[in-house]
Amino acid sequence: MPRKNPPRRPLRRCPYPGCKNLTRGGHCPRHAEAMEARQKTYKRRTKRERDPRSKRVYNSRAWQRLRAWKLERAPICEIRIRCHGAPATEVDHIRPIAQGGEAYDPDNLQSTCHECHSVKTNTTDREAALRFSGSGAYDPDD
Repeated sequence: MPRKNPPRRPLRRCPYPGCKNLTRGGHCPRHAEAMEARQKTYKRRTKRERDPRSKRVYNSRAWQRLRAWKLERAPICEIRIRCHGAPATEVDHIRPIAQGGEAYDPDNLQSTCHECHSVKTNTTDREAALRFSGSGAYDPDD
């Protein structure tokens, strides 16, 4: 004979750090909305579009050749924020194009591993956002 009601999940603590509320799955009502908003912000940030100028640069043959040349010339990560000399898989602009850096200048490029490049880019983006939100005017030399 089939059951009419499915078995209930056991109560567990809300996974939000420091929360002691009990829930049957996921976050408690107090933290569920905050976590949903956080996930939406993360998705928005990870799916962002490049500006049109950067898109033209990174899709060009000149960039592909320069990138290959740089990785051949410097095959080890030059940033070394997280790694200790991992093989370079990406090429990074030292001064971002959006902040006035030259797109095709070899002196403005550095070879990086994926992990160090991600850390550096996130730090640069965060600093730029803070500059914009501070005074409303962008100053690249701050």
